Amino acid sequence: MKYKPSERLFCIICGKEIIGAGNRLKKFCSYECQYEHIKNTRIKYRTCRTCGKEFKVTNHYRFFCSDNCKDVMNKINISNHYQKPENKEKHKKYTNEMRHTEEGYLKALYSRMMNRLNGGITFEELKTLYYSTNKCYYCGKEVKSFTVDKQIEHKIPISKGGTNNIKNLVISCKACNSGKREKTDAEYLRGHNENN
Repeated sequence: MKYKPSERLFCIICGKEIIGAGNRLKKFCSYECQYEHIKNTRIKYRTCRTCGKEFKVTNHYRFFCSDNCKDVMNKINISNHYQKPENKEKHKKYTNEMRHTEEGYLKALYSRMMNRLNGGITFEELKTLYYSTNKCYYCGKEVKSFTVDKQIEHKIPISKGGTNNIKNLVISCKACNSGKREKTDAEYLRGHNENN
């Protein structure tokens, strides 16, 4: 409803006249006054479910003072969920089924790499590397995908400062990966060529 030009509207917070009001429903002269009204009527205090600290609540569904507190509670809830016998069995069955799929095999491989040294490569980069070749980087032998014989190996070992960077990772057969141990790729190839 358009208001008549003769009518004057005033802000309910500061009392200033509202200039350029399009209708009678306008109650605030600025966003600051509107926020002040919201703060006075809607902002409440709630106790964080994780740390017990009081915090301001503007969102009805917010129960944690920070994302850290939310993550901590999520981890506790997940661990409690898997402690129940019926959930343990379901989870065990699911993980066993997943390991026999390509996606599950690669996820397990990625998880093991991240446990040894976090960061440096994404899951998509690992998949690209894994499918890039079926030949061992060191001896040139053909290796089958999704078997113990096809492994991803660090050229410079983690123990010598190697990272999970894509440039430091190669496809290797089990024999070369086991024989290389703590050597760098250059040291292993030198010794491998001398023996042959």
